[in-house]
Formats: sequence, C-alpha cells, structure tokens
Amino acid sequence: MILFKIPENHFQYKVNFWEMRMPPAAKKVLHQRLTLMGIDDDVVGSLKYAAPFIAECMDDIIERFYAYFHSFPAGRKAFEYPKLVRHLKVMQKKHWCEMFRGNLGEQFQRSAYHIGVGHSKKGIAPHLYISGYNFFQCELTRHLSEKFRNDPKLADILVAVTRVISLDMDLALSVYMREIWRNQSV
Repeated sequence: MILFKIPENHFQYKVNFWEMRMPPAAKKVLHQRLTLMGIDDDVVGSLKYAAPFIAECMDDIIERFYAYFHSFPAGRKAFEYPKLVRHLKVMQKKHWCEMFRGNLGEQFQRSAYHIGVGHSKKGIAPHLYISGYNFFQCELTRHLSEKFRNDPKLADILVAVTRVISLDMDLALSVYMREIWRNQSV
C-alpha cells in the first residue's frame, strides 16, 4: 500500500556521494538545513565542549541501544547477524562522535546518506528508525544531565545535542524516503 509518492523534484540536488567533493548545490542545501535547525557557531561550540564526555559515553549507549532493540522482534530481525552488528557499532560510534565534535560538513553528509540508504535497503520501518534516534537522545540526555548538572552550560549542551540529532535524522530520513520513492518508480 502506497500512502504517498514524493515527486522527484522534491529533492533539490543530486549528489555523487562517492566523490570526495560535494557539488555547490549540495553545500547550499546542507547550509540551509543547518540554518533551519538553528545550528550556528554557538551550537557547535556547545557540542565541542561536551564532545569528550559524549565520546566516553558512546560505547555504553550503543551497547544499551542494541540490547534494547533486541528485545523486540523487529529489532532482532534487523540486527540478526553478529558480524554485521559489530560493524554497525563501530560505524555508528564513528558517525556520532564526529557529529558531536561539530564536524557537520561533507563527510557528515556522506555518512548520513549511507545510513539512510542502508536503512532503506534493510527495510527498517521509519518508526523503528525514529525510535532509535529517540533512544540515543534520551540516553545521551540522561548522561549529560548527570555529568553537567552543576554546569551553567547544561541547557546549551542539551539544545545543541537536540539540534544536531534532529539534523542527522532529517538528512538520513530524507535519503531513506528518496530511496523508497526510487524503488516505487522502478
């Protein structure tokens, strides 16, 4: 059952993500998305301030994430191969740590693209995908709130984390939806 079809011109650019350089149109779209999400130098500064601690928490959050999703049939199905899960954990940590260091350029966009394509090919439903972001954000909020509870920058850190997670979800889900549309039109 097709609930909607996304017109091809909805996506403002086509990017060859295998190339090292991002076309000017893709850079423009990324800049627009950063602006729309309210990601500016202050947000990046807050991310960089918390990044070392976030990196320390990442292994714990990732382990809890996979344990949580393995408690659901759809999660067990999506992550049924241990070798794949080990690879995903490494790639997930790399992507998220770079993102929380404020590295939101070409490599970040390329990584978000691959994540969206991978989830689309695997057939992971959007509600599971969004649940994953929710899980990470909630876990990270808990860790950050404990670590920085007496730090006057806590609110800025939490806002920055929310903004960048929303950006990542937006980029990856946009690709995911484009892949669904492409597969429907074939």
